[in-house]
Amino acid sequence: MTVTDMRQGQCPGCGSGEIHDVERHPQQGGSLLLRLRHRMTLQRFATRLLVCLECGRFQEHLELDEKERGEIAKGSVRRLS
Repeated sequence: MTVTDMRQGQCPGCGSGEIHDVERHPQQGGSLLLRLRHRMTLQRFATRLLVCLECGRFQEHLELDEKERGEIAKGSVRRLS
């Protein structure tokens, strides 16, 4: 299996296990603002930043609960298949 997600604890670029979770304040890049169609407003969603200390690759992931997943599903333009 090919690792593509750093949340598995391994870098997909260099294979290192030196993956670190970088804590950021939501107002300083630790969130993503999305415009939701059904509300016509912007909503802030928390993100998680993972960094490989060996090669510098990073990944950012939304940290969603069930309610937030539903908000994005209702408010997005379309689902890709």
